[in-house]
Amino acid sequence: MNSSTLIPKKYAQAFLNVFMDKIDLETYKNLLSLSSTLSNHKEIKTFLKLPQLAAEKKEKFLRSLASIFELPSCFNSLISLLVSYKRAAFFQKILSYIILIYKNKTGITNFHVKSTVKLTTKQLNSLNSFLAKKINKTVVLSQQVDPSLIAGIRAQSDHYLWEYSIAEKLRTVNMSPME
Repeated sequence: MNSSTLIPKKYAQAFLNVFMDKIDLETYKNLLSLSSTLSNHKEIKTFLKLPQLAAEKKEKFLRSLASIFELPSCFNSLISLLVSYKRAAFFQKILSYIILIYKNKTGITNFHVKSTVKLTTKQLNSLNSFLAKKINKTVVLSQQVDPSLIAGIRAQSDHYLWEYSIAEKLRTVNMSPME
């Protein structure tokens, strides 16, 4: 491991050693959203690396992000620490490790759900209950519309795949031996 990986991982482990009890499932989901936002906006990391930018501005920016994504106040301690040691650019990477470590410690499984239309909250809750019962773990869903399924749903995690769609049926027909 190089220092750009080791340092954020150590910060994440230390943070969770102190504040694990302050993070609940809703905070975990908010962390996923914030991490995704930061990953999609690489310019934020560049902004945080700028040496000519005052530390107060970096801290104010990160605190406002934490507030927007409704993170508990314990994240302000992490932000202050990172800014004071000139490591604010590690924020996104640290969040990724916090998510990973928390997920592993609590037995959460993330499923990426693809469907032909946007699912309602009721449908997502039903799917969440179904998957949680099947794998006997806490499930967190993210959703994407995928018209290539033709009709149906595909739910995939790092270790599980559940699909009930026309596209799956067509793949099965295409793979079966011709008589």
